[in-house]
Amino acid sequence: KTSEAESILRRALKKKEAKLGVDHPQLGPLQTDLALCLNGSEPNDEVEGLLLRAIKGQESSSDQDGPILATALANLAALRKQQGRIEEATTLAARAVEIRAQTLGDTHPDVALSHGFLGELALLRGHPEAARHHLARGALLGGPGNQNSVHALRIGHLQFELGDLRAASTTLQGALSQAAAEFGTTSEERLVVILRLVAAQLEQGDLSGSEQSIDEAGRLLDRLPQVQQTLRWSFSQAKATLLRHRGQLTDARELLSQALTEIEGQSATPESVQLPVSYTHLSVTAGMETCPKPS
Repeated sequence: KTSEAESILRRALKKKEAKLGVDHPQLGPLQTDLALCLNGSEPNDEVEGLLLRAIKGQESSSDQDGPILATALANLAALRKQQGRIEEATTLAARAVEIRAQTLGDTHPDVALSHGFLGELALLRGHPEAARHHLARGALLGGPGNQNSVHALRIGHLQFELGDLRAASTTLQGALSQAAAEFGTTSEERLVVILRLVAAQLEQGDLSGSEQSIDEAGRLLDRLPQVQQTLRWSFSQAKATLLRHRGQLTDARELLSQALTEIEGQSATPESVQLPVSYTHLSVTAGMETCPKPS
């Protein structure tokens, strides 16, 4: 569990800090891993501080660990994206992909993941051609054996946003199977992929397919009582859109009205699909990489 991993990482980091000093480069992996665990559950200040310390330690070291530095840069880029600092996020992500290509090789899966993230940032900056470039690189490098559900979800999202709906549906179907294998059939991660798939199916006018996906998402929500409120809202939006396509306007309005009533008083504002913590830096809307599982 994340809380267990956080406790283990905090103890390990404190022990190493006492032995090596708080700015030692060997602390980089622990600082980055702890930042990943805290993302979404703690104020950004602590997450940001851990990542900045990891970056400073690596950049000041004569024995720099490229992959560790790149991971810290990539996750700081993700945090900057969450903060709306898109230009800064792009600069950091570009540094990360360059370091990963140099140290891991240009065909490494992490390079593909980084290109996918740069593609998202390019879309946010209003540069669709740059997004297509990164999409092509990410899809090429993330082939069979290299992809995971996070990468497949990101590529599917980029394909959707760039209007290649058929390719997006195919990619997201693959992401759905991968999410089940990685996180289990009853997981928020799998729900996120289903909701993305519904959006692509509805845009194509595939009402039968979208209805099946929405039914599956509904059954999954029933088994996830603690699911994020934004995911429940996204489900209601998807179901209401299907009802509108079928001409059931009154039912659609009632569904959305009920959903809005349920979120009154919640601190979170309904948005587009949000991702659980484990889908962060490599995600559609937010954050960082998966919090390491305790051994």
